[in-house]
Amino acid sequence: MDRVKPGSKMHVLSDANGLPLVVGVSSANTHDSEALKPMVEQKATIRPALLTSRSSAPISEG
Repeated sequence: MDRVKPGSKMHVLSDANGLPLVVGVSSANTHDSEALKPMVEQKATIRPALLTSRSSAPISEG
């Protein structure tokens, strides 16, 4: 039985540190599992950001 619910849900796919990777919004009557697959597929198409190492500046003694 499908009930019509007003409102919306926010779905967030995050990494282990809680950093949001993909954010989606669906209607309130959408099952969470139906929103998960498109989010995972979208994450697979996003290229990871290039990480650059920060060189530490020498500490001057003064």
